[in-house]
Amino acid sequence: MNNDIIYMDNHATTPIAPEVLAAMMPYLTTNFGNASSTHPFGVTAMDAVEKARLQVAELLGCSAEEVIFTSGATESDNLAVRGIAYACREKGNHIITSTAEHHAILDTCYALATEGFETTYLPADKYGRVSHDDVEATITPRTILMSFMYANNEVGTINPIADIAAVAAKHGVPFHSDAVQGIGQLPSEMERLGVDLASLT
Repeated sequence: MNNDIIYMDNHATTPIAPEVLAAMMPYLTTNFGNASSTHPFGVTAMDAVEKARLQVAELLGCSAEEVIFTSGATESDNLAVRGIAYACREKGNHIITSTAEHHAILDTCYALATEGFETTYLPADKYGRVSHDDVEATITPRTILMSFMYANNEVGTINPIADIAAVAAKHGVPFHSDAVQGIGQLPSEMERLGVDLASLT
């Protein structure tokens, strides 16, 4: 790679930190078993997965049983939004999000529109934030989910997640946050913030 180029897209992807590479090397070389297998290689791999699950749970301030591993943030966003939408379909069909969300959220909401779900897309203010007052004004008796990112992946805006979560809790609406850009940079205890479902990588 050209040494004159400065890489400035670390929120999209980063080189592997040396300590992460060192921690992963045994599982890329000698401890490569399928974690679902019952032989010793599989048991070793499963032990590593469960250790990682506990570490993530500790970071998020939740139980290990609440941590679900996916292939990445897009799948996690899809699982959260579709999962709540389908689970709550008897109660309603209304979702609230913003126009500033990642396409993993927006595209999922567009797809759900073909299945009878309705989404309100709130605009962001001049700073790129969503107002919790605007969120509350948009709630209807058929609202079944709110989804707002913690920190914007393009401009770095931080949404008032705790305030939005308080509105969601007040109205009994599940709250999802795409927290990919916030984890490790901002307070990460999702339960304390009032977040019901969080996606992160």
